[in-house]
Amino acid sequence: MGMYLYPKQWQMKYVANILGSGHTVFTYDYLKGILHIQNHNTLKEIVKRLIKSGIFVRQFPGIWTLVNYDAYEFASKIRYPSYISLETVLQKDGVIFQDYSKVITMISDNTLNKKIGDMLYSYRKINPKILFNPLGIVNKKKYMIATKERAICDMLYYNHSYYFDNVNDIDMDMMNQLSIIYPQKTALAIKTIIKDVEYRKP
Repeated sequence: MGMYLYPKQWQMKYVANILGSGHTVFTYDYLKGILHIQNHNTLKEIVKRLIKSGIFVRQFPGIWTLVNYDAYEFASKIRYPSYISLETVLQKDGVIFQDYSKVITMISDNTLNKKIGDMLYSYRKINPKILFNPLGIVNKKKYMIATKERAICDMLYYNHSYYFDNVNDIDMDMMNQLSIIYPQKTALAIKTIIKDVEYRKP
């Protein structure tokens, strides 16, 4: 009977905080804050019971999710600091037409590729001065994501001759502003895109 009653007690005390947080992905540090528990062993026990109850799913060492979770939020927790960019943003915003639905591409402080389930989480290393520059990065609270202009510039950092299918709706003023945070060769590639778009304007 004790094993039956105990889960109801922590469900009332903790699960409401977890579900009410607005988040779908959790780490020990974040759980400490929302559950107001500092003892690591106590927190480990609670996490174990949350997994057994089916509320949490262990997806990655030190990271747990709800059954239905935000893949972007999850990607931001695997490696920090990081932000969503490159092919993921370019496809989402219609700049490239290739299918990257099974990949989430990130910019980070190191290179890492992790296949979890049917999704590949791909992180590419960039210069810290670029990584921590907020220009063209949108804070979604659960994760950080590049604008399409920033994603284009990031892609040109790795491949100066990358082909973009559709750049008609790109903010060229923003591209100009972004160009100054990248190395010279990348900046030149950005300027080439800008000149090409301006040349093709009616």
